Amino acid sequence: MREKLAATGMRQPVPLRDRTPDLHRRTESGLYTAVLRGEEVQRWIEDRGFTGRYVCLDDEDDFLSGQPLVQTNFAEGLTAEIADRCIRLLREPVEVGNDDRD
Repeated sequence: MREKLAATGMRQPVPLRDRTPDLHRRTESGLYTAVLRGEEVQRWIEDRGFTGRYVCLDDEDDFLSGQPLVQTNFAEGLTAEIADRCIRLLREPVEVGNDDRD
């Protein structure tokens, strides 16, 4: 992962603490099963018994209902406005099923 981040131009990659599992599986016919990114996040939460607050930050929208998503734009990446939105979601009470999708 660090190599991928460096290849995108990141000068000082942020230390990685953990990552979500890759739930895509190859079938006998050679095709891969489609898995929502939100399913991978949910598996990570369940596997670790995580009960804290979190925000899904991604340029795609394939997350589960109720997962707090702040969607980025692939071309622009993380902006100050998007970072502020993430911080707000982590600080403020969020009702189940409420997210901040653009």
